[in-house]
Amino acid sequence: MPYFVHVASEVPETGRTYTTIAEASQSKQSGETITFIESRDESFAWRNRESDRIVYGEYVKVPWHSDDSLPKIVDHYVHVSLKVPGLLAYTKSPQHGYEDRQTPIKPGRYLKTFYPDLTDERIAVLAAQCTAESVTLKYAITPDEIESVYTTPDSPRSCMDNRHRFRHGHPTRVYGNSDLQLAYVGTPGGKIAARAVVWPDEQKYYSTYGHQSLITRLLDKAGYRHGTFEGAKIRAIETSSGDYVMPYVDGIYTADLSSCGKWFTLGDGEYDTNNTGGYTTGSHCGHCDGAGGNYDGSGLCQHCYENTFTCDGCDNRTSDDECNPVDGSVYCDDCHSSRFFCCDECNETYDNDECNRTRDRQSLCNECHSNYARECQIDGCYNEWNDADEYTAREITARENDNTNDLCECCAREYRYVECCNDYVKIEDRCECEIEIADETARQIADAESDGFGVSSFDPAGTPWQIDLRFDGVAV
Repeated sequence: MPYFVHVASEVPETGRTYTTIAEASQSKQSGETITFIESRDESFAWRNRESDRIVYGEYVKVPWHSDDSLPKIVDHYVHVSLKVPGLLAYTKSPQHGYEDRQTPIKPGRYLKTFYPDLTDERIAVLAAQCTAESVTLKYAITPDEIESVYTTPDSPRSCMDNRHRFRHGHPTRVYGNSDLQLAYVGTPGGKIAARAVVWPDEQKYYSTYGHQSLITRLLDKAGYRHGTFEGAKIRAIETSSGDYVMPYVDGIYTADLSSCGKWFTLGDGEYDTNNTGGYTTGSHCGHCDGAGGNYDGSGLCQHCYENTFTCDGCDNRTSDDECNPVDGSVYCDDCHSSRFFCCDECNETYDNDECNRTRDRQSLCNECHSNYARECQIDGCYNEWNDADEYTAREITARENDNTNDLCECCAREYRYVECCNDYVKIEDRCECEIEIADETARQIADAESDGFGVSSFDPAGTPWQIDLRFDGVAV
């Protein structure tokens, strides 16, 4: 029974004991406090329980479990959360361990907090690996399933997404019931976090969209490796005008139509597979540099024109490989990097005007940056600051451990946190609880001395006290 309800000025063992914090809280009266003190058996029991869960596989280990460069945090028993997909869970304190409580936390936050020396790049890779351990890779196989993933409003942007109007139906329907499938993370109609066209029989994928680190990790776990789709067969869907439906196929430039007219074989052929309009006419131009004639005044042939886009930043025609969509607009690489940034905290894209560079050289959006805003809690001190601007991740963690994270730097040198009364006092002063404890200690010592015994020591935090009993100078 590790919960002691006792008068704040007295040692915990003088109070009442309870098995749970709820029972202790119900029993607590005015002037009393609750102290958690686990016995040796209780300490062993919960630590052994958590260790067994990792050893016997009840907990999914974090990817760095066996990495000697990332030593385990004692008593954390960190693992992939069983309750919240994509998060980790760990034992925050001995009290939480006794109560069998695990605290959920984002992988990136855990790594930044407890491994502050890691680079942002390493944290991003490890965090994606953690998320992959609790996420299931799904597959769209039929034409309807594949189109549903591509046309989900909250889906990775590309030249084949729902922003475009295709004259002959959605071009990715040709992948349905063919050699190729669509691997994805998310829910059609809800949110698609990432997707990639795959060739299951050959265990290949070429391009990934959305959360690339996550889906790459999942594909690797499933046995897929990067490679081209040359030789794969997709369905041939003829349009009313005699053209064929065809998506933009990453890494493949042409396709050959089978003699039966039902299949395209990706690879050498006369049909263009790099047309973003969603169809092919069989008039592949050999990727000319404009010599095929001007189109729409751009100086490019029709083939080359249809495989570029107009940047909304500089108005130049640019290769589709540099297409960066943001809020309904598209930008080339140069314009995108000069106008936008990706927040290191929430991974969303924002205007550069909203970029807040921290002391640790992170880029945070205004909302994430405001999460670090602080106001000094000392009465009469009105200093305000932002932890991310003033301190490194290691320093923030140290201040949290010292309970000085809500104090400005000046007050942190003058005040200390006293847990018994949940308040700050000046370093040279004592709070009311400490004074009461000291007075009670002095009274008990005086009582012992008045009985004629010489007091050798007094430990109010131990077994109420230990005294060296003597009578007429002789130990008894």
